Amino acid sequence: MPKTTAPAGPATLAPFAVDRKEAARLICVSVRMLQELTHPNGPIRSKRVGAKHVYPIAELQRFLDVSTETAGE
Repeated sequence: MPKTTAPAGPATLAPFAVDRKEAARLICVSVRMLQELTHPNGPIRSKRVGAKHVYPIAELQRFLDVSTETAGE
């Protein structure tokens, strides 16, 4: 009879959004540069959750995709 194995632990979901420090780390810029890219009508959009700004992972990916397309032109 074939053996079935259960997952090692609970599945972990990737985050949908990250804070400023983590967002800056993910796109390899300083927190200050991230703030400049975000404020007020910069190319990166953040969301506000309570008093905290968060950066959707999809938005950071979009920014990187657009940035690399325009850099190659």
